[in-house]
Amino acid sequence: MYHIKCSRVSERVIVCGDPFRTKKIASFLEDPKLINENRCLLTYIGIYKDKEITVSTTGMGTPSAAIVIEELIKLGAKIIIRVGTTGSAREDIEVGDIIIPTLAIPLDGTTNTYLKKFKVDTKANEEIIKIIKEFLKDYRYHIGPICTSDVFYLEEERKDVLSYDMECSIIFTIANIRNCKAAAILTVNGKAWNEPRIIENDKVNESINISIKAALDTLVNLKN
Repeated sequence: MYHIKCSRVSERVIVCGDPFRTKKIASFLEDPKLINENRCLLTYIGIYKDKEITVSTTGMGTPSAAIVIEELIKLGAKIIIRVGTTGSAREDIEVGDIIIPTLAIPLDGTTNTYLKKFKVDTKANEEIIKIIKEFLKDYRYHIGPICTSDVFYLEEERKDVLSYDMECSIIFTIANIRNCKAAAILTVNGKAWNEPRIIENDKVNESINISIKAALDTLVNLKN
Protein backbone atom coordinates (compact mmCIF):
# COMPACT_ATOMS: atom_id res chain seq x y z
CA MET A 1 0.00 0.00 0.00
CA TYR A 2 1.08 3.56 -0.66
CA HIS A 3 0.66 4.76 2.94
CA ILE A 4 0.82 1.58 5.06
CA LYS A 5 3.94 0.00 3.65
CA CYS A 6 3.58 -3.63 4.69
CA SER A 7 2.52 -6.80 2.96
CA ARG A 8 -0.38 -7.76 5.23
CA VAL A 9 -2.19 -7.06 8.50
CA SER A 10 -4.22 -9.24 10.86
CA GLU A 11 -7.91 -9.94 10.35
CA ARG A 12 -8.52 -8.39 13.80
CA VAL A 13 -7.46 -4.74 14.08
CA ILE A 14 -7.56 -1.91 16.60
CA VAL A 15 -7.19 1.63 15.25
CA CYS A 16 -6.63 4.93 17.02
CA GLY A 17 -5.85 8.46 15.94
CA ASP A 18 -2.77 9.06 18.08
CA PRO A 19 0.48 7.21 17.24
CA PHE A 20 1.50 7.36 20.91
CA ARG A 21 -1.72 5.53 21.82
CA THR A 22 -0.89 2.98 19.12
CA LYS A 23 2.38 2.32 20.94
CA LYS A 24 0.51 2.01 24.22
CA ILE A 25 -1.98 -0.50 22.81
CA ALA A 26 0.86 -2.47 21.23
CA SER A 27 2.38 -2.83 24.71
CA PHE A 28 -0.64 -4.98 25.67
CA LEU A 29 0.40 -7.52 23.01
CA GLU A 30 2.93 -10.31 23.20
CA ASP A 31 5.99 -9.76 21.02
CA PRO A 32 4.66 -6.67 19.17
CA LYS A 33 6.50 -5.92 15.94
CA LEU A 34 6.47 -2.53 14.21
CA ILE A 35 5.52 -3.19 10.58
CA ASN A 36 4.93 0.37 9.37
CA GLU A 37 6.07 3.84 10.40
CA ASN A 38 5.60 5.59 7.07
CA ARG A 39 3.88 8.99 7.50
CA CYS A 40 3.78 8.31 11.28
CA LEU A 41 0.97 5.79 10.68
CA LEU A 42 2.54 3.43 13.19
CA THR A 43 1.30 -0.14 12.77
CA TYR A 44 2.15 -3.14 14.93
CA ILE A 45 1.37 -6.85 14.82
CA GLY A 46 1.40 -8.95 17.98
CA ILE A 47 -0.40 -11.69 19.87
CA TYR A 48 -3.18 -11.39 22.46
CA LYS A 49 -4.58 -14.56 24.04
CA ASP A 50 -3.25 -16.67 21.15
CA LYS A 51 -4.86 -14.46 18.48
CA GLU A 52 -2.92 -12.24 16.11
CA ILE A 53 -3.87 -8.57 16.46
CA THR A 54 -2.83 -5.52 14.45
CA VAL A 55 -2.83 -2.03 15.95
CA SER A 56 -2.70 0.88 13.51
CA THR A 57 -2.76 4.68 13.54
CA THR A 58 -5.40 6.53 11.52
CA GLY A 59 -4.25 10.06 12.24
CA MET A 60 -6.76 12.80 13.06
CA GLY A 61 -9.93 13.31 11.05
CA THR A 62 -11.90 11.41 8.45
CA PRO A 63 -9.68 12.06 5.37
CA SER A 64 -6.68 10.34 6.95
CA ALA A 65 -8.84 7.65 8.58
CA ALA A 66 -10.48 6.83 5.23
CA ILE A 67 -7.10 6.18 3.63
CA VAL A 68 -5.93 3.98 6.48
CA ILE A 69 -9.15 1.95 6.76
CA GLU A 70 -9.26 1.33 2.99
CA GLU A 71 -5.65 0.12 3.03
CA LEU A 72 -6.08 -2.02 6.15
CA ILE A 73 -9.02 -3.79 4.53
CA LYS A 74 -7.06 -4.36 1.33
CA LEU A 75 -4.24 -5.81 3.46
CA GLY A 76 -6.60 -8.29 5.15
CA ALA A 77 -8.49 -6.57 8.00
CA LYS A 78 -11.98 -7.96 8.63
CA ILE A 79 -12.86 -6.68 12.12
CA ILE A 80 -11.92 -3.15 13.20
CA ILE A 81 -12.43 -1.47 16.56
CA ARG A 82 -11.53 2.15 17.10
CA VAL A 83 -10.20 2.98 20.57
CA GLY A 84 -10.12 6.71 21.06
CA THR A 85 -11.38 9.77 22.88
CA THR A 86 -14.50 11.88 22.53
CA GLY A 87 -16.01 15.12 23.78
CA SER A 88 -19.22 14.84 25.79
CA ALA A 89 -22.28 16.63 24.38
CA ARG A 90 -24.40 16.14 27.53
CA GLU A 91 -24.13 17.33 31.09
CA ASP A 92 -24.81 13.86 32.52
CA ILE A 93 -21.86 12.33 30.64
CA GLU A 94 -18.75 12.95 32.69
CA VAL A 95 -15.06 13.03 31.90
CA GLY A 96 -13.77 9.48 32.26
CA ASP A 97 -17.03 7.86 31.15
CA ILE A 98 -16.96 5.47 28.19
CA ILE A 99 -19.08 5.82 25.04
CA ILE A 100 -20.10 2.91 22.80
CA PRO A 101 -21.41 4.50 19.57
CA THR A 102 -24.29 2.77 17.82
CA LEU A 103 -24.29 5.32 14.99
CA ALA A 104 -21.94 8.12 13.93
CA ILE A 105 -23.87 11.00 12.36
CA PRO A 106 -21.57 12.43 9.67
CA LEU A 107 -20.93 16.17 9.84
CA ASP A 108 -17.73 15.69 7.82
CA GLY A 109 -17.04 15.97 4.13
CA THR A 110 -15.29 12.62 3.64
CA THR A 111 -18.13 10.42 4.87
CA ASN A 112 -20.71 12.42 2.95
CA THR A 113 -18.65 12.01 -0.22
CA TYR A 114 -18.73 8.23 0.24
CA LEU A 115 -22.45 8.30 0.98
CA LYS A 116 -23.18 10.07 -2.33
CA LYS A 117 -21.93 6.95 -4.13
CA PHE A 118 -22.66 4.10 -1.71
CA LYS A 119 -26.09 3.52 -0.18
CA VAL A 120 -25.00 2.32 3.25
CA ASP A 121 -25.52 3.55 6.79
CA THR A 122 -23.05 4.87 9.33
CA LYS A 123 -23.93 2.35 12.04
CA ALA A 124 -21.50 0.32 14.11
CA ASN A 125 -21.71 -3.45 13.94
CA GLU A 126 -24.30 -4.81 16.39
CA GLU A 127 -22.47 -8.08 17.00
CA ILE A 128 -19.33 -6.26 18.12
CA ILE A 129 -21.35 -3.89 20.32
CA LYS A 130 -23.02 -6.81 22.08
CA ILE A 131 -19.66 -8.30 23.06
CA ILE A 132 -18.16 -4.93 24.03
CA LYS A 133 -21.05 -4.38 26.44
CA GLU A 134 -20.25 -7.67 28.18
CA PHE A 135 -16.66 -6.61 28.79
CA LEU A 136 -17.72 -3.17 30.05
CA LYS A 137 -20.63 -4.29 32.25
CA ASP A 138 -18.74 -3.43 35.45
CA TYR A 139 -17.88 0.09 34.27
CA ARG A 140 -19.76 3.32 33.64
CA TYR A 141 -20.61 3.57 29.94
CA HIS A 142 -23.23 5.13 27.66
CA ILE A 143 -24.48 3.67 24.40
CA GLY A 144 -26.11 5.58 21.56
CA PRO A 145 -25.45 7.93 18.62
CA ILE A 146 -22.52 10.29 18.34
CA CYS A 147 -21.47 12.91 15.77
CA THR A 148 -18.30 12.81 13.71
CA SER A 149 -17.10 16.30 12.90
CA ASP A 150 -14.44 17.85 10.69
CA VAL A 151 -13.62 20.45 13.33
CA PHE A 152 -12.40 20.26 16.90
CA TYR A 153 -12.90 23.79 18.22
CA LEU A 154 -16.20 24.66 16.50
CA GLU A 155 -18.59 21.71 16.65
CA GLU A 156 -22.17 22.09 15.52
CA GLU A 157 -24.33 22.02 18.65
CA ARG A 158 -26.63 18.99 18.74
CA LYS A 159 -28.86 17.72 21.52
CA ASP A 160 -29.55 14.31 19.95
CA VAL A 161 -26.10 12.77 20.43
CA LEU A 162 -23.88 11.59 23.28
CA SER A 163 -20.59 13.03 22.12
CA TYR A 164 -18.35 14.16 19.25
CA ASP A 165 -15.37 12.49 17.62
CA MET A 166 -13.46 12.96 14.36
CA GLU A 167 -13.20 9.47 12.80
CA CYS A 168 -16.03 7.05 13.61
CA SER A 169 -18.43 7.87 10.77
CA ILE A 170 -15.94 7.06 8.02
CA ILE A 171 -14.69 3.92 9.78
CA PHE A 172 -18.22 2.55 10.09
CA THR A 173 -19.15 3.62 6.55
CA ILE A 174 -16.15 2.03 4.82
CA ALA A 175 -16.54 -1.15 6.87
CA ASN A 176 -20.19 -1.38 5.80
CA ILE A 177 -19.24 -0.80 2.15
CA ARG A 178 -16.42 -3.36 2.20
CA ASN A 179 -18.35 -6.05 4.11
CA CYS A 180 -16.25 -5.74 7.23
CA LYS A 181 -17.26 -5.31 10.87
CA ALA A 182 -16.44 -2.12 12.78
CA ALA A 183 -17.24 -0.50 16.11
CA ALA A 184 -15.65 1.86 18.62
CA ILE A 185 -14.97 2.35 22.32
CA LEU A 186 -14.41 6.00 23.23
CA THR A 187 -13.26 7.60 26.47
CA VAL A 188 -14.71 11.01 27.34
CA ASN A 189 -11.78 13.36 27.90
CA GLY A 190 -13.63 16.67 27.79
CA LYS A 191 -16.93 18.40 27.17
CA ALA A 192 -17.82 20.11 23.91
CA TRP A 193 -18.07 23.90 24.26
CA ASN A 194 -16.42 23.85 27.73
CA GLU A 195 -12.95 24.98 28.76
CA PRO A 196 -10.54 23.33 29.07
CA ARG A 197 -11.44 21.30 26.01
CA ILE A 198 -9.27 18.32 26.99
CA ILE A 199 -8.75 16.95 30.48
CA GLU A 200 -5.97 14.45 31.16
CA ASN A 201 -6.18 12.83 34.57
CA ASP A 202 -5.98 9.43 36.24
CA LYS A 203 -9.66 8.71 35.61
CA VAL A 204 -9.27 9.31 31.86
CA ASN A 205 -6.11 7.22 31.69
CA GLU A 206 -7.80 4.39 33.60
CA SER A 207 -10.79 4.49 31.23
CA ILE A 208 -8.49 4.35 28.20
CA ASN A 209 -6.79 1.27 29.65
CA ILE A 210 -10.20 -0.32 30.30
CA SER A 211 -11.23 0.47 26.72
CA ILE A 212 -8.06 -1.07 25.30
CA LYS A 213 -8.57 -4.25 27.30
CA ALA A 214 -12.27 -4.44 26.31
CA ALA A 215 -11.39 -3.97 22.64
CA LEU A 216 -8.74 -6.70 22.73
CA ASP A 217 -11.00 -9.13 24.59
CA THR A 218 -13.83 -8.39 22.14
CA LEU A 219 -11.61 -9.06 19.13
CA VAL A 220 -10.46 -12.45 20.37
CA ASN A 221 -14.06 -13.47 21.13
CA LEU A 222 -15.43 -12.54 17.71
CA LYS A 223 -15.69 -14.86 14.74
CA ASN A 224 -14.68 -13.41 11.37
